[in-house]
Amino acid sequence: MQTISYIGIGILGLFVFFILNKKHKQLNDYILALLNGLLALFLFFNVWVAESINAINFILQGIINLALIPVFLLYGLLSVAPKQVIRKQWWWIIADTLAFTAFIIIDFTLLTEYTPQKLEELYRTPPLIYHIFYKGHFLFVIVALLWFLKKINKYQQQIKSQYSFIDPIQLDWLKWVTQIYLANHSLSLVIFLLYNFNILFSNNIEIVYNILNGSIVIATFYTSYRGIKHYTAAELYQAQDKSVINNHKEEFQQEILTEKEEEKPLEKYQTSSLSDEVMQQLHQRLITLLEEERIYLEPKLQLQEVAQQLDVTTHVLSQTINTLSQKTFYHLINGYRVAHLKKMLQDKGQKQFTILALGLDSGFNSKASLNRIFKQYTGQTPREYQKTQVIQESLNP
Repeated sequence: MQTISYIGIGILGLFVFFILNKKHKQLNDYILALLNGLLALFLFFNVWVAESINAINFILQGIINLALIPVFLLYGLLSVAPKQVIRKQWWWIIADTLAFTAFIIIDFTLLTEYTPQKLEELYRTPPLIYHIFYKGHFLFVIVALLWFLKKINKYQQQIKSQYSFIDPIQLDWLKWVTQIYLANHSLSLVIFLLYNFNILFSNNIEIVYNILNGSIVIATFYTSYRGIKHYTAAELYQAQDKSVINNHKEEFQQEILTEKEEEKPLEKYQTSSLSDEVMQQLHQRLITLLEEERIYLEPKLQLQEVAQQLDVTTHVLSQTINTLSQKTFYHLINGYRVAHLKKMLQDKGQKQFTILALGLDSGFNSKASLNRIFKQYTGQTPREYQKTQVIQESLNP
């Protein structure tokens, strides 16, 4: 097991190296490097405690373990909201870590004199107060991760209301990692309760413990890999129109600051002063832009660009789209792109062109987004759809 731990430490060290050598680093990059560094230290102290437990390695292992999820959440929050909001409103994610850390330090320095034998007992069979802190920590983490999943969902909805191409900035991968952490801590809580009450795992708790730790390490590997790729792509996207991204961040920050309850699409604009007549007129102007000027052919079309053409605010335009089209900006624009591509695939005069070329001409930005979005709307990939058209033509010459 030590060999596996040292391999994990080495890989985490490589991720730290790659992250710190990345160009144009942002705060979230340093937080990601910190997460990898802390996990490497945690693995190191695990090996050390297994060989020879003492007060220093016991305390440091415990504190680092407590800090892992708050650091991950801080990294995640920096990915979905401005750092100013995090500093002001989301400090509570470290409250549990600070409380447990303070208790451990007070216990070791003022309350109890721990001999190696007592430390071994504390590690294997902790007293009630430690059980309360341990189980409370698991519950706190579970609640915090569920809360963060809600934030990711809000972010995913927000970018779909602003952009027609979201591949560089979407966070499905971060949602998946968060779910892994959530499953890990939920399972850990159940397993250790069963172990504490001598129901299960009395003889093989170390194996289970190592498997759980291993899943965290693998999830962190994946987070680091995707985190590096995500922010490289996002920086390229932001560089094209920084003002639009900044506008999005300001709007998203305002949404977070209000912390309103989740609202249904038609209920969220009930207090708006925008009349139905004005909304209908604006919607018709938007449809004209889409059908006559075919603005959806611009691969990275953004809500603010369309709002500027229509001389309205992004909020008014978003309200109009959501209310009358019953869609987000993302789904509206990509729906037109799919319809345009379907016509081109049916056109015999376009058969000399590849599907990718036709897709790019229809406003899609990449082969991956083309296939994914087209299948979401039609239930078929572009190639499957094209084959279906060929069969229909042969049956109806």
